[in-house]
Amino acid sequence: MSEHDLIHDFLLGQERAFVIPAEALGSEGMSPSFRAAVCDVRNVSTDWLDMFDAAFAAYWARATDLATRSPRFWLPPRVQNVLIAGPDEPAPPFSQPFYRASWTMYASDFDPESSNTEFAAYLFLHQERMAQTQQILSAFVQNLSYWLTRSDRDVALFRAGATRSGRPDAATFVALADAMDVIRKLYDLDLRRPAAKGGKPLLGIPPTGLAATHSQIEKLQSMGQRIGAAAEGAIAAFGKRYVAGAAGGFDALRRWLEEARPNVLVVGRPNEILWAPTGDGDEAAFREIAGSISEPVAEGLMADLRVVGACTSRFLASLRRPDELPAAHDEMEQRGLSYIHVKRNLVAYSLTDSEGRRLSAPSPTYDRLMLAARTIHEWGHQAVDGGWVPVSSERRDAFASLNAELAVLFEEIVNHAPSAVMAGARADLGALSQATGAIGRALADYAQSRMPDFQANLLSQRYLTRSQAEAYVRNNVYCLNGVMPPAQVFRQLARYAYEYQYLRFSDMADRYGYFRTTTWFDRRFIASGVVTASRVESLFALMSAICDCYHVDEAAFDFGEAAPGSPP
Repeated sequence: MSEHDLIHDFLLGQERAFVIPAEALGSEGMSPSFRAAVCDVRNVSTDWLDMFDAAFAAYWARATDLATRSPRFWLPPRVQNVLIAGPDEPAPPFSQPFYRASWTMYASDFDPESSNTEFAAYLFLHQERMAQTQQILSAFVQNLSYWLTRSDRDVALFRAGATRSGRPDAATFVALADAMDVIRKLYDLDLRRPAAKGGKPLLGIPPTGLAATHSQIEKLQSMGQRIGAAAEGAIAAFGKRYVAGAAGGFDALRRWLEEARPNVLVVGRPNEILWAPTGDGDEAAFREIAGSISEPVAEGLMADLRVVGACTSRFLASLRRPDELPAAHDEMEQRGLSYIHVKRNLVAYSLTDSEGRRLSAPSPTYDRLMLAARTIHEWGHQAVDGGWVPVSSERRDAFASLNAELAVLFEEIVNHAPSAVMAGARADLGALSQATGAIGRALADYAQSRMPDFQANLLSQRYLTRSQAEAYVRNNVYCLNGVMPPAQVFRQLARYAYEYQYLRFSDMADRYGYFRTTTWFDRRFIASGVVTASRVESLFALMSAICDCYHVDEAAFDFGEAAPGSPP
């Protein structure tokens, strides 16, 4: 798929939502070319585009200022994939379409009739903090110091935007706006220091630099309770959105299953098969779990099951020696968007996973693309276990040599790391290298510990549409700062070197630029002195060369018409 097709199919071609990708964003908003594409394909107004760009530019400038003035509590701005959900998109409140690599916004957020630039600018800051914390209330609390830097006019505009907003979680922002009289009087270690002596005793508000009186703390707690209640209300309201017309949803799903007989297991609680193409599911349990679903939910389930079944059938039909495909084993994960059931050796789709959302709403647009990618990925692991995605015979010597070089390079990186970095990382490196006794070798092994995932992804490209493959990539390359502790800085570097390789399966033009600008990689590793830019370049190139040694054994497959996309 060309970059043009990436834009017009994956990013802008979906019916109910679209994505403004990270690579199309900068300090002033959208790139001119992508802005023109949004205008052309999505038919949005110039006023909408202007507000988006103005709000993003304000976010960028203000985040830059806060990171400069209060670096302990604010990170500099970065770009992320921005989902724009239309009114018909079943995007659950507080969700991310791409795990830790996206912000969810609503089309109404940039509509001059129902929003304004001040409100939208704060939404970007809030979405970024939500992405960092993965917690609703904590995101509000950690952003409170932002309001110490804003004018009374800014606050009034924010309040007006929150009051008019059509977002499902708008009440959380109204609760924030109603507490501004307290918030604006708080103290902060960097932005508004209290007087050296006198005044009422102050209490800190961890993990921020804020300080408040006991009375202010009580009022902030009341705000937090309102935000929590509003968030719960938004989630509950979303669950009720698809309840109307419940009668007939389950029966319609059952009729479709019997007629279409998709190649998939429908499962409920652990070890509970509700429906199977062989006809031996637990009908009573199925009705107990899903008997009250609405017709829209039933239609969403049919669409999901159609995707999973088609992916499975396409994969199995491509095998030249299906009897040699390894069976599922007990170590396989039995949860997720889809997974191979260890007892049936068939992909299972759970109605009770995803926090029960599958029984209350259809899958969001980009989740369904990821569902296809996950299904093929799981089958890909079976093929990898069968030895069908090996190191090619003509590259085995090079593979061994590259692995040796990788260990040497990791050793060099660690040996040249600043003493302050080593002081924090030494214990973790010792634990990691306990088996081998060599830090470089241990890090090289760690970097390749998930190589079967890469092999499965290499094979997956033969089956996935380019949009499905793109969804997988943007879900699996993300910032690890909140995932791995600072002491594991060298493990994090090794993991980045590996996960960066997934970007070869994307059709974006500047893959390294995307990686650097979405993960704070330069700040974490290069600006801090952990590793030089030249060694990073060598490290990523070595990992790329190692990955290039793997290939799909064409003798094991008859792809024929199986691949809707094209290999990278």
